[in-house]
Amino acid sequence: MHRCGTSAVARCVGLFGAELGTELLPPDAANPSGYWEDLRMLSLNQRLAKALGEKDDHWWEHFLPLEIPLDSPPIRSLLSEAIETIRTHFGSLPWWAFKDPRTLRALPFWEKALTQAGISIHPVVVVRHPLACARSIGLRDHLPEDRSTLIWAAHYLGHWPRIAAQPLVVIDYDRLIDRPEAELRRLTGRLGLPWNPQALAAACSFLAPTLRHARGKPEELTNRTNLWPLVVETFAALEDLCVDRDPRSASSRMLALHTEFHRVIPLLRAVEAETKHTILWARQEKSRTWRFFRHLRETERSFRRFRRLPAGN
Repeated sequence: MHRCGTSAVARCVGLFGAELGTELLPPDAANPSGYWEDLRMLSLNQRLAKALGEKDDHWWEHFLPLEIPLDSPPIRSLLSEAIETIRTHFGSLPWWAFKDPRTLRALPFWEKALTQAGISIHPVVVVRHPLACARSIGLRDHLPEDRSTLIWAAHYLGHWPRIAAQPLVVIDYDRLIDRPEAELRRLTGRLGLPWNPQALAAACSFLAPTLRHARGKPEELTNRTNLWPLVVETFAALEDLCVDRDPRSASSRMLALHTEFHRVIPLLRAVEAETKHTILWARQEKSRTWRFFRHLRETERSFRRFRRLPAGN
C-alpha cells in the first residue's frame, strides 16, 4: 500500500545487493529520500491502468483489483514490452527488484510477464498500521480516513491467494525503523540475500526515525466504530505474519478475509462510481460518499451477524 514504507524497504533490498534499476523516479517533497521506483516499470503500470479504462494516475480512486484481459491485443502488447524490458535490463542479474504499490492491483499481468521472462518471484509485502498510513495519505493527498483505510485493506486482500502462493516475506515498517538489524536479518535471510555489515550500516543511516511522520498504536483499532472491520482483522493477521507468529493460521485468516472482501465488491463498485471524478468530498463529512462508507460497514456487520445465527433461525 502507498505510504506504508515500501520505499524504505526497497532501498534496503537494494543496499543488500538487489539491482533496483538505473532510471529511478526522482525524490520530491512528498518523499525526499527517494521512491526507488524504476521509471520503466512505473510507466508500464500506468499505461496498463489507462489501457483498462482508468483515467490519469489517480490510484486513490480505486479499491478493486484490475480486471485484466491478458489475451486482448493492447494488453498483449504491453506484456511483450514488459518481458523485453525485464530480459534486457535485469535478465542477467542474480538479484533484482522493482517497487511500485500499483503492482498488487496488476498482479496477474506481472506474474505472467515475470514467469515468461524466466524470473522467480519473491514478494516482499510491507505493512504499516492502517491509521498511520491514513494520516500520511491525509497529509499528502487530503483523503479522509474511511477511504484511505479501505484502500489499505483492498491492496492486501485483493490478490492475497496469488501473493501467498509465492515464497513471500511480510515486513512491518515500524519494526524496521525501530530495530533495523533484526528486521533486515530476517528480510535478507528469507530472500537469500547475502548479509553485509556495510549494507547494514548504510541502511541504519538511511532508516532514520525522521522518515516516519505518523505512527499508529495497536489500541487505536479497538472498538473503532468508524473503521471497516476487515481493516482491523487484516492488520491483525498481517502483524502475525510480520513476526512469524503461527504463519499458517495467519495466512488462512487472510484467505478468509479475501473471500469476505470479494463478497462486498458490488458495494465497492458503487463507492468507486460515486467518487471517481473528484476528491473534493474529502472535506465534507456528511457527503453521499460518507454515507456509502457507513452503509458498507453496516452491511458487513449485518452479514457477519447473519452467518453466526444457528441453523433454522
